[in-house]
Amino acid sequence: MWAHDLPASDGRWWAQGYVINPHVFEVTYRVTNVYPLATAPCPACTLGESPVVTLEPGGVRELQPPSILPGQRLVAGSLELETSAPVNIHFVAIREGGTAVRQRLDVARGWLEAGAHRVSTAEFTASGRMNVFVTNPSDTTLDVAMWMMSRDENEVRVSVAPRTTRVVTLPTPRCGGAPCTFPAVFPPPPLRVDFEANGRFLATVSSVTPTWAVFSLPDSVSPE
Repeated sequence: MWAHDLPASDGRWWAQGYVINPHVFEVTYRVTNVYPLATAPCPACTLGESPVVTLEPGGVRELQPPSILPGQRLVAGSLELETSAPVNIHFVAIREGGTAVRQRLDVARGWLEAGAHRVSTAEFTASGRMNVFVTNPSDTTLDVAMWMMSRDENEVRVSVAPRTTRVVTLPTPRCGGAPCTFPAVFPPPPLRVDFEANGRFLATVSSVTPTWAVFSLPDSVSPE
């Protein structure tokens, strides 16, 4: 997930990424696909294939997304990379201001196939919010169900347009008809979020409070 001055309910967010070559030989990489969450007008932006970037041994390069449509620039979205050898990718999301937050973003190494999946390491408190970022890499609309705790009480269903990313804020989960209670401890214990989709996708969870944030990948998509 990449972002540049993305407005949110609690401020504006940036996500900065670096590609690092850990090898003693050159490595090339290229941004092969961009799945936008938000765009902005850019009269000078022209559509073109992302260039192949060569990293010298031990080299580091900031990741820059290409223009995705003529006259549009990317404000936020998911990026897909192709590399000639395994690389390290360092991603950090930052909310600036009086309550600045710095959030490390792990990088998925593959897509989730259609069916059921879960994130077992999400965190949640009543003072924060839980955002789910869903990326649809296909050329058809994706239908996704997601829920915390009991599916019967808490299921949220959304559709994601082809080749885009969508963000969904999950409501406070309900238990027996009333809001669930959670232990008042810090850090909070892990909370499971379940997904079910009718096509290939990626879903990640971002838990944000006024003072901290945690980003979690699905169990079946390893960052290593």
